[in-house]
Amino acid sequence: MLTCRGPAGPGADDPHALELARALARHPLAGALNGTIAIGIGGTNPWRATDAGPRVAVLTGNHDLTRVQRAHLALADGIVTTDPLTARAATVAAPHALVVIVPGDGRAFLRGATPRESAEAWGEVGNHRALAQALGGEAGAHGHAQAAELVVELVVALGN
Repeated sequence: MLTCRGPAGPGADDPHALELARALARHPLAGALNGTIAIGIGGTNPWRATDAGPRVAVLTGNHDLTRVQRAHLALADGIVTTDPLTARAATVAAPHALVVIVPGDGRAFLRGATPRESAEAWGEVGNHRALAQALGGEAGAHGHAQAAELVVELVVALGN
């Protein structure tokens, strides 16, 4: 069974992290796979000695990785992020880990936006349901499902 831990410390109330955790819980393979997923790596150590492997860290948003975050990543078997620069920093922190980048939101009104700008735009659009539907669906719902799918694929790849 997948164990999913949300962020602790700064960012513990991140709505994107909470939605991703919900998308992972709804995934059809969530009950059939073993692994530990840490969404966000700030604050206290997300890993426990008794965690089922593989360990996958999910970085939500752009990060300038702190020394503590890099230490947490060093214990991960896989890393999922939305930002190529964060992926590069994560690769340096955990050279043994597989790193996957979630593709950006391809909707026309977000072309050229960074992942952070995309998240902020969807955060504003999310306050207006009709606008969100007109722009191609609920704010961020597709992105969370896509990220959850990549997390599960990474767990499967690392488990073999």
